[in-house]
Amino acid sequence: MSAMILPKDPYDSLAYTARHSGIWVPMPLRFARRCCCADDRTCSYVCSDDGPGRSGWSVDIGGIVENVPSNCTGTLCTTLNDTYILDEYIYWPPFPGYDCEWEYELDPTICSVDHLYLYAIYEFSVYYILVFFQWGATPMIQFRKSYGASKPACNTFSGESIPYDYEHASFLCDGASATCSITAL
Repeated sequence: MSAMILPKDPYDSLAYTARHSGIWVPMPLRFARRCCCADDRTCSYVCSDDGPGRSGWSVDIGGIVENVPSNCTGTLCTTLNDTYILDEYIYWPPFPGYDCEWEYELDPTICSVDHLYLYAIYEFSVYYILVFFQWGATPMIQFRKSYGASKPACNTFSGESIPYDYEHASFLCDGASATCSITAL
């Protein structure tokens, strides 16, 4: 077996991703990380543990189908059904309380969707996870799971199901039967 040769500067290649162990591992370009983020931050104010931090999430989306008649030109809505690796979203300069957001940028856009986001949120004494595809500033299809007054142990999520919540009227696809599950990396 031959040794893997890494690029001189791993950040120059979207084909590799770093893990906290310092090991660079190959990753298909479709799932390649879009940013190389700053210092690790925690999500302890929402998760009972620190949350996955920069390591991110694996998000599995399924069940999105074409509208009849189809409104999506150039690509099929079903291409949104996939596994995505979301990176920690970094605000610069950092704002307090915004450490629990992760994103994946779809490039090129698919059916007028350009990002997939995951938020761990504490609002009005309720903890919840929110996952949504977005176009510009408009969430197109959203999944949401409430954990009530109990902080979830985010790092233990493995195939955690996040139920369908709603879709925007301008969403070009049919997501009424869509599914979402998340795994902390």
